[in-house]
Amino acid sequence: MRRLLELVQRSHELTEAEILDRTLLLARDLTRSAQGYFFLPVGDATSLELAARPRLRSD
Repeated sequence: MRRLLELVQRSHELTEAEILDRTLLLARDLTRSAQGYFFLPVGDATSLELAARPRLRSD
């Protein structure tokens, strides 16, 4: 939970791409999964986009 709170508090300092990347890393780490997934609303929120991030050797 601490990492999620830190992400929210720092969000104004980050670009949208950085927020997405950190959110995916957090989701992956919290679930102890090899990949992180996140659904994003698109346009008027009538559809969703799936974002994913695999575990890389440098992570």
